[in-house]
Amino acid sequence: MVFKDQSTFPEMGKKTEKIRPSVLPETFRPTLRLTPTGPEFTTGDSVTLTCSAPNWKKKMGFCFLKAGEQVACTRQVLEDSQSYQIGRLGMEDSGSYTCMYRVAEPGQEISSLESQPISITVTGVPLPPLAPQIILVPPKDIYFQGEHVKLTCSVSGSEQVRGYRFYHQRGEQISELDEGPWLERVLMTGNAGVYCCAYWIIRSEQAIMSGKSESISIIVTAPPLAPKLSLHPKLPVYLPGEKVTLNCSAPRGEEVAGFRFHLHRGDKTPEELLAASGGAQMELTVQMGNDGFYTCQYWRWEAGQEIVSENSISITVPVSDPLPQPVLSVYPSSGAVSEGLPLIITCMAPGDLGVWRFHFYKDRTEIIPRDEGSEISTMESVSRSINVSVLSIPRTGPNNTVEFTCGYEKNMSGRWIQSPRSRAVNVTWNVTRNYSWRGWDLLLPLVAGCGGGGATLGLLVLLGCCCCRRKKKGSSKTAAG
Repeated sequence: MVFKDQSTFPEMGKKTEKIRPSVLPETFRPTLRLTPTGPEFTTGDSVTLTCSAPNWKKKMGFCFLKAGEQVACTRQVLEDSQSYQIGRLGMEDSGSYTCMYRVAEPGQEISSLESQPISITVTGVPLPPLAPQIILVPPKDIYFQGEHVKLTCSVSGSEQVRGYRFYHQRGEQISELDEGPWLERVLMTGNAGVYCCAYWIIRSEQAIMSGKSESISIIVTAPPLAPKLSLHPKLPVYLPGEKVTLNCSAPRGEEVAGFRFHLHRGDKTPEELLAASGGAQMELTVQMGNDGFYTCQYWRWEAGQEIVSENSISITVPVSDPLPQPVLSVYPSSGAVSEGLPLIITCMAPGDLGVWRFHFYKDRTEIIPRDEGSEISTMESVSRSINVSVLSIPRTGPNNTVEFTCGYEKNMSGRWIQSPRSRAVNVTWNVTRNYSWRGWDLLLPLVAGCGGGGATLGLLVLLGCCCCRRKKKGSSKTAAG
């Protein structure tokens, strides 16, 4: 049986006469044991006194004494030992303690000798070390998920710190982390909350904990949803000098204070582009040097701080080199055209065009083939690898001077890109009669003049044959007339 305080015992605290000398011999003296052994304790500590007696069937009870006066007694016990616990030591509990027991003999009670004394010394609790300071880097009112922060437990003075302890509180739950003076965290909504810290030292072979620091609060929020970035007009490819507008659209319902646009080039730090007044649109003049990809963000004010959204999905502004100028040539270049002989106009574009279209212009007005029946026709190769187009004008009309130019278009990723116009060629028609002309007389000088090589030769052979058939058909009609 263990007695925990004096209120448990009706005889405790009473002033009684000292117990008469025991009639039991020395060999029956009890032993007293103290747990923990002490002998020095601080206020608030807990100790236990245990009194052990020899085996005796007629024991009536145990008594614990301080300075010879009873502090706790029991009766009618069956065990050979009894414990007395002082739950929270006070300064008044300091002193010398002994114990004894009683046995019953016919007609009397006999007491044992007192045990050897045990001393208990109670001292005041030492003042705890000064509370530390907790420092948060970087200091912000609101943090985003994924941001890194560092908490430092800073101790002033010359105390020999043995360890640190960080406390994280969310609601009523507190977790203790025994770590060094620094605590690093990758912030998520789950580790938001209030933080504080403390440290401990060793004094008189005892660990003494400092008071807790003032607390700091960490608020973690998810960044606003990403905006949508688009191009206006939306084209598969752009030419240098063209205008295009970047449009940044925040999700519906989001509060927006401004927008930012960025240009990303490889591994370099993104370049922030200056939009007019932080608006949702920014106009670009397309250049070969502004390749790369673009993103945008929006931001709002919250708790006196900019809250920036996630980046939009990146988009590119594909830029193409301008198309080279075509070369226009005419035959006959002298402008002396016999009746029935067509004027041949050839437009040649540099390189292999792929998918292309040619255009001819007379006095800066486009010539539409076959608008005048069969008088105007265009001869083009059915092979898209040939970069030449030929226009024949069979009926020249009266004497006059005309300016001719040409151009072409190339299909680039689904967009037809217009080339610049060729240099203008002026032709003066001087119509004379010449019935001895044959289509084959045109081929050699025309091939040499247009520079199309073997590819152009096939076009001109076909053109010559058509002209021959026209002449023969006309001669037959004349003869019949």
